[in-house]
Amino acid sequence: MRKKGLSIMLVLLSIMLVTVFSLAGCKAAEETAGEEETAGEEEAAGEEEAAEEEAAGEEVEIEVWSFREESEFESQYLKTVKDKFEETHPNIKVNLVFAGHDILTKVRPKLISGEIPPDIFVQNTMIMDSLITEGLLYPLDELMEGPAYDQDMAFKDTFLPQILDHTMYFSDGSYYMAPRDLTVTGFLYNTQIFDDLGLTPPDTWEEFLDTCQAVKDSGLAPLCQDGTISYYNAWYYLGIAARYAGAEKLLQAAKNEISWDDPDFLESAKMVIELRDKGYFIENFEGSAWPGSQVDWAQGMGAMIFNASHVLAEVANVMPEDFSAAMFNMPGLEGRDPNNGQISELWAYNYVIPANSAHPEEAMEYIRFALSKEIAQGQVEEALTPSCIAGVDNPVAGMTEILEDSTAYPRQYHLWDPGVIDWYNEVLLPLDDQLIWGKISAEEFIDELATQTDNYYESR
Repeated sequence: MRKKGLSIMLVLLSIMLVTVFSLAGCKAAEETAGEEETAGEEEAAGEEEAAEEEAAGEEVEIEVWSFREESEFESQYLKTVKDKFEETHPNIKVNLVFAGHDILTKVRPKLISGEIPPDIFVQNTMIMDSLITEGLLYPLDELMEGPAYDQDMAFKDTFLPQILDHTMYFSDGSYYMAPRDLTVTGFLYNTQIFDDLGLTPPDTWEEFLDTCQAVKDSGLAPLCQDGTISYYNAWYYLGIAARYAGAEKLLQAAKNEISWDDPDFLESAKMVIELRDKGYFIENFEGSAWPGSQVDWAQGMGAMIFNASHVLAEVANVMPEDFSAAMFNMPGLEGRDPNNGQISELWAYNYVIPANSAHPEEAMEYIRFALSKEIAQGQVEEALTPSCIAGVDNPVAGMTEILEDSTAYPRQYHLWDPGVIDWYNEVLLPLDDQLIWGKISAEEFIDELATQTDNYYESR
């Protein structure tokens, strides 16, 4: 009996020990599970917080330099673009700097010296060409091949094809410029004056001379001109010569590959003299400084001005509310024009990123946004500045027709291209001023042009 009772007690004791250890194990398991659950929750929260921080990103400030002065009409819209970008990109702040029209003299030293430059700046295509050849700009292939901001296509496909091709003349196959403002040269005319005089845009040079005479007979100036701006003056000779002799021939002469003694060049100079001798330029234009004669035109003192399509934006602050303008191309020369009148000079003002930009990714995103179709349409409507984005209206009537009717699109008639730009500045412009001012004859102009071109290249 005692032995049997002892066995029972041992069994009961074993059961009690198993129960105790089981309970202890359950509690430990519960505590471990709780700890693991808490750790998991904390880890998930940490990952979520990290994701939020990553999404928010570190705030970056980029610097964007405009070639405009802050007081200029277009500058107000540039501020609007900046504000809209910051609203949609809260982690990128934009320091917008109005560097002025001498922007290159300010930015170039930074590009060369290694000093931190602006992340983006804007200037015309021909000035950017030399920066490309010197390796000073950041390639935009990633931006161009990537998606557009608000259109279902590649960013590069949103541009007018003629203008995008222009940016590639001196590249190594990469994109370096993102074209913003479209510039076409031609005769801008006051539509009210034309309507009052029963005039229509001329198609030929002879019709153009008749139009000028009709305006002069009415007591108004046919042609407004800021005669102290040399490249404005040169537009007349180059525009005529590009039609009379051909733009490619003009470039060959500028490179001294053919002689200036060609009679086509002389005839073109005589046509400039004819405009002056007949009194078609506004009185005292020789001393007019920009934007003096542009203002004269906007205020109805003259009927036409041979200038660039962005001139409306430059006179917007002074033109009357009911002012209306349109544009026609430099008239062709019947029977002599190699392009049959189908030539228009165009170029762009472009966004570029310096090769040593501190924030190229953010800079590309700014450009992608600033060249969206919505922003481009706003530029036309609010800043009166033509856009390089396809499918956007033009603020100048007749401008679209000029582009559609043309088959050749030389940039500054090729004379701002690297290799001839110095000749253009040092030889052509001073002589052309003398021509349009009436200081030298057409024959003297051509003789001096031939002599000084020879001397220029011999000195090189």
